[in-house]
Amino acid sequence: MGTSGLGPFDNDSALDFVDEFLEVESPARSIREAIAHLDKDSYHEADAVYEAWAACELVAIAASGGEGYDVDDPAYEAAARLRPNRKLLDQCLASLEYILDEHSELAELVDEEQRAAIETNLDQTRTRLKQGLTLKKFPRLKVPKIKAKHAYAVEASGRWLIVLYDYTYLTVLDPVLDEKPQSVEADLLGSAAVLFVCRCFGLVDASISLGRVRPPKELIDACVFVTTTRHSCMGGSYNANFETSYRRYRGRQSAQQRYEDVRSEPFCPELKPEQFAKIVETYVAKGTLDLPPVPTPTELRDKFLARCRGEWSRFLEGDGGGPFSFTLHQSDISYMIVPWLQLHLQSDWQNRGYCLPDDLFKYFLAGVVAVYVGAYPEDKVPEELMNALNQAKPQIGQPQIESAIHILNRVLDENSVIPRVLLDDPPRRAAFLKEAREIRDALSEVRNRGV
Repeated sequence: MGTSGLGPFDNDSALDFVDEFLEVESPARSIREAIAHLDKDSYHEADAVYEAWAACELVAIAASGGEGYDVDDPAYEAAARLRPNRKLLDQCLASLEYILDEHSELAELVDEEQRAAIETNLDQTRTRLKQGLTLKKFPRLKVPKIKAKHAYAVEASGRWLIVLYDYTYLTVLDPVLDEKPQSVEADLLGSAAVLFVCRCFGLVDASISLGRVRPPKELIDACVFVTTTRHSCMGGSYNANFETSYRRYRGRQSAQQRYEDVRSEPFCPELKPEQFAKIVETYVAKGTLDLPPVPTPTELRDKFLARCRGEWSRFLEGDGGGPFSFTLHQSDISYMIVPWLQLHLQSDWQNRGYCLPDDLFKYFLAGVVAVYVGAYPEDKVPEELMNALNQAKPQIGQPQIESAIHILNRVLDENSVIPRVLLDDPPRRAAFLKEAREIRDALSEVRNRGV
């Protein structure tokens, strides 16, 4: 997942949530759905945590009259769609307590210093929500009909370009100016075309600010580009779907698309500052853009796997290829086995993406089922897990056997990241393939006997 800081909107998941929130039919229902993913029992994946915090922050903005946000900020515009009430504020306050609790993946990913910074930002969200509870009437936020953007002058080889920025997307206009502009004239905006648009995080902070402008609606509506979205290494595989991870933007409208439908359209990845500088320099010097073509699903998958190898290393500790051979759970999990079986042993799990922790977690649950129906020997279960697993036995029946078989088929198919990552360790990969197949076949026999 892309992050730029430790605030409620400093990550891809939160920004995507805000973008989609601007278009939803029922804003309050969207908030309730986001915070409903966090409760006291279930495991909270990082993407769900970020979305829930973003939802709570939108409610806090609406309840505080936009405190701390500029009217041109997309989060302010999104919050203006809300009509908060006391019940919604109470629900958000309750949800904030789960952001960094013992079931939160985000809590596992941050160090002590980062955790302290997040807790400080959470306190700010919590304070404004509590202040909202003291109001007799909630304020109404107003936003301009044509969204204002920050305008910047960007230097390239002694010449200048104009970019428009709304905290989320960078819009680069096509005129190349010989002198540094002092402002953005109306006639310049009226004659300009969009050179390219990119998702960005703070790329223009060092550029020369020209103030805020409201570009012509025709110019904004002409912005058509494709980017990739929801590449989450640590989140659930439902958020790392490489077959549909493209998004087409046209003005304020955006929609998820298939690769076949967008491969010939203008593409811009999420740029780093040095990449942005290189593209601008190339355009000024040659009059052309060196933007890459829309990446294929295979290219996205390969880059994703390479990027996540370091983060995944801790999940691959240990020896062997069985469901209890990977160091997936490093703390006391005895109280979690039963709810995990109830919530995560799913017979319709799609495994559409490439998320190693998620695949190993499902493999672990399939192993729990196999142990208690005699499809996997108890002597292969670590001793420290036996007490925890004993609590699960009453939860296991024919439906759980069917779900475990489904999971094993999924982790063995071409969409599973486990055998791909283990290509670097051929003996362990062979052990995984052998044990996973043996467990699946043994469970199938149990199922066929009707036990």
